[in-house]
Amino acid sequence: SDVCVEFSSRDVQGDDKLRELVRSQEITNKERNKDSGDGTVTIIGGGFGGGPSQMPHCAPTYAAVLALSIVTGIGLADNSSGKVRNDESEISTNKINQNNRNPYREAGELALNLLSEKRLPLYAFFLSLRERQGTHDDEEDERIAFRMHHDGEIDVRASYCILAPCKLLGLIDETAPTSSEKKINHAKGDTSSIISSNPLLAPSIAKHISACQTHEGGFGAEPHNEAHGGYTFCALASLRILNAVEEIDVDNLRGWLARRQMGYEGGFCGRTNKLVDGCYSFWQGGAMAVLDEWDRGATEMKGGGSEMIEGEREKKEEEYEEELDEEEEWERSEISFD
Repeated sequence: SDVCVEFSSRDVQGDDKLRELVRSQEITNKERNKDSGDGTVTIIGGGFGGGPSQMPHCAPTYAAVLALSIVTGIGLADNSSGKVRNDESEISTNKINQNNRNPYREAGELALNLLSEKRLPLYAFFLSLRERQGTHDDEEDERIAFRMHHDGEIDVRASYCILAPCKLLGLIDETAPTSSEKKINHAKGDTSSIISSNPLLAPSIAKHISACQTHEGGFGAEPHNEAHGGYTFCALASLRILNAVEEIDVDNLRGWLARRQMGYEGGFCGRTNKLVDGCYSFWQGGAMAVLDEWDRGATEMKGGGSEMIEGEREKKEEEYEEELDEEEEWERSEISFD
């Protein structure tokens, strides 16, 4: 059924009635999240804010879903095996010794219940943040981006902060085809895997993210922006979730990431000709980890074994070292302007 999203904004500064509005939201949702009888289900969308009575925003929503997922995993883990028990019948029939009972089980159940309750409202909220980019009258040029919040900025952070929670909540099909599979099926005349009924798997989303890659190899917040470590991680992780890494210039990205590690400190910078910052050990290092994981999977899909993977890894490491040596030599050279 279609998802209808309703949203209204208001100035929260000095609004004494806001708390009353928040308290009444649960009652309103119960009354309005119903089937209208014509096949359309109305869902009141809503994400998480940074604090009580704050407007929903993609960043705290991302953090909240991940935090609740961690609590769920710890709370519902079997003490003996460390695995999450998701079989309700098994949980109900097994008698747990009170001495071995997970002390965080109640918290885990509360977190899981909250995620289950907010799952569809979050989906509706995420869909309401879509923005069409590109030429509106040209379907081939159409790209779909996301806002960080209603009336907020558009950049690839929003794409990642939406796609990652959706992946955890099972809102993205697990069998999403890869870019190569889409091309093969399209050549055979099969378009069923190209166009998904899930709006979050629309090819135009990956197209917009890919358009943010710069000539340097990294990604900017939007198309034609300077490449930046934080945005690069968000863009690459989003493409990995969508199985669309093949749509970008991977070799150029790999080189840009390698060049962000500075020789003197050993740390990473976020942009070309910028200083080392500890936070980029995560953003640039995380992007390398995502790319490495994708690289392994792509090599295995081509029929290569562990020896082939290791051989390609050594070859790439040698290429990286050569690029770094060339860059350091250039930095040491004296350049004079007459």
